Amino acid sequence: MGEWSRETLWRQGSVLPEDASKALDLSHPESPERTFAVVISHDCDLVQDPDKEPFVELVTGRVIDAIKADSHAKTARRLQIEFHGPQGLLAAELSAVHKAIIKKNDLAPFGPRTDVSLDAQGLSILQRWLAARYRRAAFPDEFEQRLKKAKMPRRIEKALYTAGKHVVAVFFDVDGGDDSQRHPTQDYCTRGFHVSLTRL
Repeated sequence: MGEWSRETLWRQGSVLPEDASKALDLSHPESPERTFAVVISHDCDLVQDPDKEPFVELVTGRVIDAIKADSHAKTARRLQIEFHGPQGLLAAELSAVHKAIIKKNDLAPFGPRTDVSLDAQGLSILQRWLAARYRRAAFPDEFEQRLKKAKMPRRIEKALYTAGKHVVAVFFDVDGGDDSQRHPTQDYCTRGFHVSLTRL
């Protein structure tokens, strides 16, 4: 059993080596052979003594062939993101429902992978995705039902399937941000939706 110290090499975005994932029983439920566990605790919390901050938060994801529609933190439940790996860019998919909390001293005997890392832009995307889980727009039920009836989520997903890597966000402007109830026969005041693109 190791002991945690302020000199820990673990940082937000660090990737666990395979032996650490196995020892800590972290496995992707659908693709265990492609498990990719990432530390999501903030750096300031990681360097704190276990008496003050006893746990490390992780998200258990998986390696994928390439990122597509779920890049750039567009969806709060799933993130497809690129890490720098030994053979170039390595694509991973993280799921908000596959989070884990482990004791710092259980992680202490292990070090993060040194051959896989996030650059500054990737770390910013990861942080934005983590924040979006708790800070995002909530549309009225009636509005969401209308979108589903018009098959809008599927149409957007289809449009983003090939170009999604270059789309940062899709914004809907509904009632100017006011939370107003609508009868099923009443219209919403929408000014369409806006797409934000990355620079190519």
